[in-house]
Amino acid sequence: MKRNTNLLIIFLGVLATFLFGVRVNTWLNGDRSISQASPTPSAQPLTKSYTNKYCGISFDYSVDYLLNEATESARLVHTRSGDMISTTCSKELPKPPLPANKIETASVSGQKATLYHDASSKDGTPIDVVMFKHPKKGLEIAILGFGEEYKRIVESLKLTD
Repeated sequence: MKRNTNLLIIFLGVLATFLFGVRVNTWLNGDRSISQASPTPSAQPLTKSYTNKYCGISFDYSVDYLLNEATESARLVHTRSGDMISTTCSKELPKPPLPANKIETASVSGQKATLYHDASSKDGTPIDVVMFKHPKKGLEIAILGFGEEYKRIVESLKLTD
C-alpha cells in the first residue's frame, strides 16, 4: 500500500476510536451535553412598590426611576431621561384651570377621578394630572406625569387605610 493510504487508514482508525470512546463515556455517565436544561439565574424584579401611609396610596413603578419622598408627596425621576412623575395629597388641592375639552372623567382604584390634559408652559411637554378623593382619609390625591410609566402607575394604584 502507498504511504498516504496507510496514513488515511490510521487517521480513520484513531478517529473511530475517539468517537467510540466519547459515545461510551456518554452512555456510562449520562448525557451532559449543552442541550440539557440548566438552571436559570433568578431575574431581578422590574418594578418596585411604593406606599404612602399618610396619603393612603400604593403603586408599582419601574426600577428605572429613583424615588424621592416626603410626608404628603413623592417624586419619581427617570435615571436616564429625567422624566418625572409626582404624587401629592392634601385636604384641598387647586384644580388646573383648563377648558372642558382638556378635562375627562376617569376611574382610579374604583374611585371617580378627573383627568386633566395640559402642557408645560416652559417647554410644551405634555402633562396629565389625575385627581380624586380618598374615600376614607378625605384627602385629595393628585398624580402628575405623562407617558407609559405614568399610565402603569395610575393603573396599579391601590388605596390603603
